[in-house]
Amino acid sequence: MKRLIVFLMFALLTFFYCTLDFPKDPKAPKWDIEIEKIPLLKADTLRLGDQLNPKDFTRNGADSIISIDIHDETQFDLKDNLKAPAQHKSFSDQLGGIKVNVTQSVETEIGFTEIYPELSSLLGTNAVVPETQITPVEKGLEFADFESMVVKSGGVTLELTNQLGFTLEGDVKLDLIDEGRGNNLILTVNLERVENGQTATHYVDLSGKIISNQLKVILYGTLNGSNGQEVEILINSALLVKIIPENIVVNEATARLPKQDFDLSGSADVNLDSLRIRQAKIESGFINLKIFNDFDFGIDLKISTQNILDNNNNQMSQTISITDHSEKEITFILDNTTIDLDNKNLNFDVEMTISPESDRMYSIKSTDSLTIEIDVSEIRFESVTGDFDLGTQFPEIHETIFEDAPEELENFVFHDVILTVGFINSPFDFKLDVNITAMKDGIIKKLPIVTSLSQNDSLLLSRDGINNNHSTPTIVDLINMLPQEIKIDGDVRVKGENVTFSKNDQIGVRYGIDFPLIFSTSEAAFSHADSLKIETGMRDFLKDNTMSAGISLSIENGLPISGALSLLVGPDSTNISSNILTINLPKPTLINGVVTTPGATTINIELDKPRFLVIANANFYQFDVSIDDISEAAITATNYLVIHDVFISGSFLFDPAGMSGENNGGNN
Repeated sequence: MKRLIVFLMFALLTFFYCTLDFPKDPKAPKWDIEIEKIPLLKADTLRLGDQLNPKDFTRNGADSIISIDIHDETQFDLKDNLKAPAQHKSFSDQLGGIKVNVTQSVETEIGFTEIYPELSSLLGTNAVVPETQITPVEKGLEFADFESMVVKSGGVTLELTNQLGFTLEGDVKLDLIDEGRGNNLILTVNLERVENGQTATHYVDLSGKIISNQLKVILYGTLNGSNGQEVEILINSALLVKIIPENIVVNEATARLPKQDFDLSGSADVNLDSLRIRQAKIESGFINLKIFNDFDFGIDLKISTQNILDNNNNQMSQTISITDHSEKEITFILDNTTIDLDNKNLNFDVEMTISPESDRMYSIKSTDSLTIEIDVSEIRFESVTGDFDLGTQFPEIHETIFEDAPEELENFVFHDVILTVGFINSPFDFKLDVNITAMKDGIIKKLPIVTSLSQNDSLLLSRDGINNNHSTPTIVDLINMLPQEIKIDGDVRVKGENVTFSKNDQIGVRYGIDFPLIFSTSEAAFSHADSLKIETGMRDFLKDNTMSAGISLSIENGLPISGALSLLVGPDSTNISSNILTINLPKPTLINGVVTTPGATTINIELDKPRFLVIANANFYQFDVSIDDISEAAITATNYLVIHDVFISGSFLFDPAGMSGENNGGNN
């Protein structure tokens, strides 16, 4: 801002004249003449709007308050944040229930003579079979397809076929015993009635039971015989017992295993607390899987990425075969794929087929697992739809306020500065943690700002604090140091749920600094000096012929200030100290700190001979203005200060003889 007050240059003295009738007497008389106006300074008008540096200030209209008015935009992106870091994960999935190759039935028979040892002579004859109390008959049964099982589900069917030659009835019981596990009772079957030649079946649920391959049955109880009727007793008359396995699935076993499939799965969380991905287009990345086969048999795998789709919108999958007790790796290239993580995890489907040798027994448990190690590279996303809570750097803003702060402003205290920061067309809410830094000649002051802004809000800094919260210090405190520069930098956190954002998307930042010249002053003063351009002849005339003199000036004050104006003169620019006059500036009428009616006054001051001679001998003048304390005022583009023509008036000696002689001398 240029100097607030530029004082008017001395004007050339105007010519003056009068008409005189000289007497014919060669000795002309002398007399005094009164001259009312000898112009000393020509009038001029100072408009503040014309004096302010247009680089620094803006005027929106003729009567608007002059202000620094900076508005601009910048932007930032999130391309460096749209990524998931490299990580190492592993997962394993247990086999669960295992099918065993136990399909062969086992059977035995309890012969007639084992039930009736005393009637062995009746074999091959027709006879009446008496009632008997059966001495317990034990028969062993051994399975060849397994050694032991912890049954998860399934059982066996117990078949009893009556080939004794007569109806089996009475109070007869059959116990099924696990002989290999200490003769543990598995089940007792009541054989109430089985017709000759017929088969009775009983299903035995083995779920939750531990079974060895060595079983036995025990027949005992009271048998009615043929109920007094004669029957044919064949040589091979017997009770047949058969055990048939039914759909046995085990949690643990040492057994022969059939070829079978297992559906396994695993997952890895590639999300961050700061970025929960719902859907994304992947720009680059890969997933490497290392599969460990710790089983005693080979496996065939088909591994599919449940959440990742290729360019044809199909799941990505690979197949691999791994021999027993070995490992292999596969890699999924993720470039230009699509990921869907609504369930928050990256999921894998694993279809595993085992192919055990048919003539070999394997020890296996449902808790045995397939282990896969996952190495996920850094994944960069082309675009993301998800939940954002990302921190990034706020785009640094630099603005020049005063390249060279005007000296006239040093005693001014400005009342308001409005700084706004808003985000343009952004889907996010924001949390700002920035510093507003004012810099001047190596002096730095900071105003820290920590605040949250919703999607459509703006940051407003003014004399009322942050968004009118009346916090202190304020932006006004920074501006009143008259900084050369203001910088805004720091961090910003973007927040939003189910927001779609691309790496090429920009978040616009619109900011403005509106600095109206609304000010107050305390002990402010200004000076303006210039040379007096008085011709030598005029100086001599004034010094030799002045009888009495005065000075007259009119002032119109359209500035929002009041104070005192002093006129000083001196022989050179380093010695302007002789005070000629001091007057009060007329006070303007202010409403809300804005001038509505200028103040005006006319001053006439008598000059004694010494003060007049000081003016006549001076080569420089200076106006000093001291400004009264002002609580609040505003400068507009049309504010002005007018010092009307400054006149010298007085009584001067008129000497025609002297003038005539001078003329004659000139003619001669």
